[in-house]
Amino acid sequence: MIFKHVAKGALLAATALVAFPAQSWAQAQQSAAEQDKAQNDAGIADIVVTARRSSESSQRVPVSITTLSTDALRYNVVQSATDLTKEASSLRIASNVTSPAGLTIDLRGQTQTGTAANDTSSVGVYLNDLFLSSAQISGSVLNLHDLERVEVLKGAQGTLYGRNVTAGVVKFVTKKPTDKYEASLTAGLGNYDRRFVEGVINIPLGDTVAVRVLGSVDDHGGYSYDPTVKREADNQKKWNVRGALSWKPNDRFSAMLEGSYGEYRASDFDTRTTYIQPGVNAATMNVMAALGINGLSAQSLAPVIFFGAGVPGCLGAAGPDFTLPTCKLTPQQFGAAAAAGQAAGAALPQVYAAVAAQRDAPRSQAMSLNSKYRTPAKTRAANGALTLAYELGDATIKSITGYDFGSSDRFFNVGGGPWIPIYTNQNGYSSQWTEEVQLVGKWGDRLNYAAGVFFMDRKSADNREDSSQDGAFPLFLGQSGLGITNGSTQVNSSHTKSYAGFAQATYEIVDNLKFTGGVRYTKEDVNVRSSGIQKPQAANGFTTSCIGPAPTTSATPIAQCFGTASASFGSWNYTAGLDYTIVPDVLIYAKTSKGFKSGGLNVFTGAGAPIQSYAPETTYDYEAGVKSRFLDRKVLFNLTYYHTNYKNIQRAVSFAAGPNLILTATRNAATAQIDGVEGELKVAPVTGLELGGNLAYIDGRYKNYATTLVFPTGPVVQDLSNLQFQGLAKWTYNLYAGYDVDVPFGKAHAQVNWSHRSSANLFENDSYATASGPATPLAETRQDPYGVLGASLTLDIPKWNSSVTFWGKNVLNERFKISMISLSNNGVGYTWANYSDPATYGVDWTIRF
Repeated sequence: MIFKHVAKGALLAATALVAFPAQSWAQAQQSAAEQDKAQNDAGIADIVVTARRSSESSQRVPVSITTLSTDALRYNVVQSATDLTKEASSLRIASNVTSPAGLTIDLRGQTQTGTAANDTSSVGVYLNDLFLSSAQISGSVLNLHDLERVEVLKGAQGTLYGRNVTAGVVKFVTKKPTDKYEASLTAGLGNYDRRFVEGVINIPLGDTVAVRVLGSVDDHGGYSYDPTVKREADNQKKWNVRGALSWKPNDRFSAMLEGSYGEYRASDFDTRTTYIQPGVNAATMNVMAALGINGLSAQSLAPVIFFGAGVPGCLGAAGPDFTLPTCKLTPQQFGAAAAAGQAAGAALPQVYAAVAAQRDAPRSQAMSLNSKYRTPAKTRAANGALTLAYELGDATIKSITGYDFGSSDRFFNVGGGPWIPIYTNQNGYSSQWTEEVQLVGKWGDRLNYAAGVFFMDRKSADNREDSSQDGAFPLFLGQSGLGITNGSTQVNSSHTKSYAGFAQATYEIVDNLKFTGGVRYTKEDVNVRSSGIQKPQAANGFTTSCIGPAPTTSATPIAQCFGTASASFGSWNYTAGLDYTIVPDVLIYAKTSKGFKSGGLNVFTGAGAPIQSYAPETTYDYEAGVKSRFLDRKVLFNLTYYHTNYKNIQRAVSFAAGPNLILTATRNAATAQIDGVEGELKVAPVTGLELGGNLAYIDGRYKNYATTLVFPTGPVVQDLSNLQFQGLAKWTYNLYAGYDVDVPFGKAHAQVNWSHRSSANLFENDSYATASGPATPLAETRQDPYGVLGASLTLDIPKWNSSVTFWGKNVLNERFKISMISLSNNGVGYTWANYSDPATYGVDWTIRF
């Protein structure tokens, strides 16, 4: 039965209600509006959201939402998008392992596994009503200051928000221009040479026009330091400007023009090798030669590589194998290779110890940098929107014309150690125009509706370039320029057009019982062009040739080293649900919805291989919950249960397509299901004190996940259904305590918060080069459970028109992996990760004019 999971959740929610006192009948006779108006100042604050494209209390929206007000963002020290991880259950936002500026977002067990500019997330990121498709490569540029609130909408939002929001939406809502003059200046200092300056000004220009402008600079020194090259890593230089101009010439018409621009720079990135493929192989020998273990060098180890991999028939599944019947070595070659292999085997314990020492070294001993192959990153982001609204009695028609741009240029080493097996420059951009027309209103006293059309035109590019001078393996066997491979360049572009129409309505069937239903149809057309060229290295015998979709033959003109492809995708989405207000502050609801994440085309491909498409993801959600406030609104309790059927899951996988040839492609896992429970509790027992937290349990599992990959030895069918969802922590919870108190010079607010995540597998698919059968994920890709403590003390001083906030993040200096890539079994031999920020603390002083 289609609603069996909804019924299960409704029973859970109803049972939870029994544990709490019912409202008095006197309160029950008051309307919801009267209850909101009469709210006790000592109770739980009400937060207005626009989750359904109109303003309403978050407690009256039958959707699971986490909302953070201006004060919550300040008191919990939310300074960047990644800080939201500790605030919202089921949510994880982390910088990805190839760039500190790009974001990886997980919500309710759904995640993205690709990091290219043309990849898309299952979580929609919005700035006001503007969809930011560039967040994946430039999300760290976002300025989270001068915000009115942050809304995290959980579950498929496919009717009103549409594209690529199968897991939910993270929405940043900025403060708008007002008719009052405001100005403030904030200056901040902290450890690691943190310097922060921000200015905000709001100016009314007559009775109908107002402007609001923000500018900020946010820098800090390196969290890590490499004493061998005397250079910092994990530093930041970021600046932003944002502005809004509003015009309201009469009571019916309004216009809002908004725009922002920001840049982010980092000089180097501290990534660490966390695991290396055991045995004598290219990865372990690279470490031996790079560190000179047992006096080994490129010359002494070269016979293993050049004879083992260079002579036909001597390359086995795990590396050079001189015992193979097909391996035809001369006696001299065999003797040299055997001696080198024996010496390499004797050095393996030192290799493993060196990798462990580099992994566990303190930040002040970050040996993952190199004087020649640096890993800087530069990211830019710009966006703007023009919103026109006209009131038509009980309805408002609105036009939102938006532009979003993001670019990323970063260098990174594959492997994360001072041995740097592969050094790559990856750069790309995303440029997008959108137009949305909405009609939002009500009909009579019982029907509210929203309908509209949406159009998006997005162009993106993602380019990868190996070290042009020293090839793809610049420090192979510890030396530069050995010419094991020549460098290459891949240039890929994508053009997507998306069209959608939607309608959603809420009808009050009888008093307090409402039905919500909606549909949306989306159609997308995708076109890509992929080009790959190997660069010549005449000294090593390499010539220029195609490595992209075009055939690799000496007769292929370089001008034809490209391929093109196109595909179209379409989907009907829906939502349907019932909600019932038992008494004004207790709402129960049950809903179902379908989400759609568009399919696409793989732009990174092997020579002569056609550009392959992958299918759209779809989710079918069933959710039930309760939202309640009682005891004069001194207690807030929300509970949600959901079940998701997850189909055609998109996964970016890397695999060895040949010697020294690692390819990345997006493929569809067949099906999975996710079950989860989310709870939120806030208590205000006495005036000034608020205690609260949220908890989430997520159980995600593949039901059927098999894929066929083609290797030089032939096709291999992989059974991957036993893999754990990437990045998924089954248990997460956040706790906080805040206290307001009057002091002689004004008011003080103290806050502490604790965030905990259970263990998670940060990379699920490093088993693609093994034989057929169930996949065996590496234990080294797992992050153990951890908790993070934060605190702040804010002093408001009316006499000086100012406030001072003392704050600390990760106070206990917990060190944990936040993202990683593993290619230990896929031909490269390394697993590497980047880690959490260390303990940081500082003080911000704001003066208002």
